[in-house]
Amino acid sequence: MAKIQTNDNGIIRTMKKMQANDGGVMRTLRKVQANNGGVIRTIFQDSTPLSAKNVGDSIFFWTGLPAAKREWIIVHKGKPSALYDDSFNNSVTVMMKDLYSGIQWGANNNNYANSDINYWLNFNFFNGVDDNISPKIKQVKIPYRPGSGTSTTVNSGANGLSVKVFLLSFKEAGGGSHANATTDGDVFGYFTGVLPNGNSEPKRVANLGAVATAYWSRSPNINAATTAWVVNSTGVIVSGPSSSPYAIRPCLVFPDTTLTDPSGNIV
Repeated sequence: MAKIQTNDNGIIRTMKKMQANDGGVMRTLRKVQANNGGVIRTIFQDSTPLSAKNVGDSIFFWTGLPAAKREWIIVHKGKPSALYDDSFNNSVTVMMKDLYSGIQWGANNNNYANSDINYWLNFNFFNGVDDNISPKIKQVKIPYRPGSGTSTTVNSGANGLSVKVFLLSFKEAGGGSHANATTDGDVFGYFTGVLPNGNSEPKRVANLGAVATAYWSRSPNINAATTAWVVNSTGVIVSGPSSSPYAIRPCLVFPDTTLTDPSGNIV
């Protein structure tokens, strides 16, 4: 987005609002465009930073696979807890409202860092994000259980997994406590107060097309070396074999200074 600046007695100021006189009525302009050698360029656009939006609000931007403008829900603002790296400071975490068709978590293990799903998110999916949007997405470190098997060890903070795109963890989705769940995260603001694991929860339900569909979390089920946690079609978090092709619900993080237009589109 371009910006307009003016000289105010020797001080250069960026204009945050433009108005025009329309028959004696002052109207605030949402967007100003100009013809630059046959190319229409936006030189001013009314905008709002993500820091001014609320958890639960929606934003929009284009991604691929296939190319479409998709709706994303703000699920957390700032650093959730000490389990997260400082890369989450002054940030807004968003989750895709709907789902992508499924792929397996991993063929024969529940090692998230080396999983098919982590690779797909950070290469196939990320490379399909609009070229104007992808540079805005933060590289962050998320808490995760390293390796495969039944270990409860979690790497967190500065030792977290460095990613651009990730899946919700059992805890982040409001799963609460379970003997076979690790502490690989804390509940995100959007899921605060929801019904814990073992209960249907509408806020966890997501659609593939028009049909509520099960989707992966990033959390291993440590009852076995080949299972991970899945959000089913009614919002209950259940165990699933890592080789099953459940749906995908990406999450990613923006700086809270990222701007949106009046319709919620990232600009």
